[in-house]
Amino acid sequence: MFSLSIDSWTLVLTAISTGVVLLGVPIAIYNLRIITRTHHLQSLTKFMDDLSSTEKERLYLHREFDRNGDHSKLDRESENKIKQVINSLNRIGMLIENKVLSPESVLSISHTVIIRCFYMLEPYINYKESEIGGRYGRRIRRLDERAKRFHDIRPHQRITKIKVQNKDGSYVIYETKIKSGCSGIMQRVVWRIKYILHIY
Repeated sequence: MFSLSIDSWTLVLTAISTGVVLLGVPIAIYNLRIITRTHHLQSLTKFMDDLSSTEKERLYLHREFDRNGDHSKLDRESENKIKQVINSLNRIGMLIENKVLSPESVLSISHTVIIRCFYMLEPYINYKESEIGGRYGRRIRRLDERAKRFHDIRPHQRITKIKVQNKDGSYVIYETKIKSGCSGIMQRVVWRIKYILHIY
C-alpha cells in the first residue's frame, strides 16, 4: 500500500474526505434541526409568558372598558392597562412578521384572544390615530386579519361564533360568513388551499 503513486494517494485521501463529509452532513442537519426546535420552543415560551402577563389587563378590557366611550377622558391607570394589551399584541404581531414564530403556532393558541382584544381596542386605536395624526396599531390590525383568516380557513373553527362577555352579558363579535351556491363552492376551495398551504 505504501508503494502507491501520488495520484493513487490523492484518490484515497479524496475518498476519505468525501466519506467524512457524507457522514458529517446528516449529523450537521440533525444538529441544526435541534437548534431550530430549541429556538422555536424558547420563542413560543416567551410568547406564552407575554400572553399570560397581560391576563388581568385583558380582563379589564373585556369586563370594564367602554369601547365606545370618550377615550380622551380615560384615567392614567386605565390607559396604562389598555396600552399594555396593545404592546403585548404588537409584540406577538412582530414575532410572526419577523418569522420568529410561525403564524400557526401563535394563532392556534390565541386567535380568539386576538379577535376579542382587537374588537374592544379598535375604537381606541382609531382615536389614537386621530390624536397623533399618524399610524397607530396597524400591526395589530394585520394580526386581527390573520386571526380571522385562521378562524375562517379551519373547518372546526369556522362553526364557532366568537363572543365577548361583560357585565351586561355576552354577544357575538365575529362569525364566519359562509356563502351559498357557486360562490360558496369557490369560497370552500380557496379555504381548503389556504388550509393545506398554511396561509394565514
